[in-house]
Amino acid sequence: MLIYERERDFVMVEQNKHAILSGALFSNWSEAYLVGKQRKSDVLFAIEYHDRAWITLDATPLWNDGQDAPYSFIDLPSLLKLPHYQQGVDWVECQNKYAALLCSMHYAAFFNGAKEDDEQAYHRFELERQHRLRVEIGDVSDEESRVHFAILKFLDKLSIYICINEPGVSKAREFAWYRDGFDGTEAFLHANGGGIVAHWLDEKYVGLTQFPFAQKFEVSVPTKIVSKHAIEEQGIARAYRDTVSTIRTVEVGPMPV
Repeated sequence: MLIYERERDFVMVEQNKHAILSGALFSNWSEAYLVGKQRKSDVLFAIEYHDRAWITLDATPLWNDGQDAPYSFIDLPSLLKLPHYQQGVDWVECQNKYAALLCSMHYAAFFNGAKEDDEQAYHRFELERQHRLRVEIGDVSDEESRVHFAILKFLDKLSIYICINEPGVSKAREFAWYRDGFDGTEAFLHANGGGIVAHWLDEKYVGLTQFPFAQKFEVSVPTKIVSKHAIEEQGIARAYRDTVSTIRTVEVGPMPV
C-alpha cells in the first residue's frame, strides 16, 4: 500500500492500482526512447502487472502499532512480503516470460546486499529464475533488457511520486525519495543532462525536466482517503473497506520553457 498521512486521514493507494497507473504512463512512451520495439507489448505487461504480488496484501490493510499508522510498502515486514513477491512473479511468468524476467529483476534488486537469511534466499531464487528465463526465451539482449528494466523502474517511481505526494506540494515537502529526481534514467535518455526531476506545478500538473513521452497526457488512479476517526471507531480493515474510492487525475508534461 502506498500511504501518506494528513492531519485527519491517511491517503492510500493499492499497489496493483499504482502498477496499472505505471502501465498507463508507458502507454504514452515515446518510441524514440525505446530499444527492442518488438518487445513493447511484453514491457507493457511487465510494467502494468509488476505489483500483482500486492493484491492479497492490500486487500485488508494491517495496522502498525509502532508507527500508529497502517503498514505501507516501506515498512511491511519481509516475512509477509516475500512469499507474495514470489507468487506474483510466478503469475506473470505463466502469462509472459519476458515480462517475468523484468519483474524478477525488479524484485531481486530490492535485496541486493541483503543480510537476513530469508531475503538472501529469495534473492538467490530470483537470480536463478532470471538465468532460467533467459535460457528458455533464448534471444534476450542484455542491452535491451537493461533498458526495459530501467524504464520499468522509472515508471514505477514516477507513479509512486504521483500517488504518495499531496497534489501541488512544494518541492521541499515532497516524499523524500524522489525529491532530487529519479536515478537510472540515463539508460534510456540520449542526451546528457542528469536524471529526470519531477515538479508539482499545481494540483493537476506534474512537470518533468526531461520528457521521454510522446506528448503531454492525463492519467488517473483510484485513491482512498481513510479518516483517522473511522479507524479509531471501526479499526483499519473496516474503515478501509467502507471508504469510497476517489479518482486522482493529473496531467504529465514537460516543464514550461
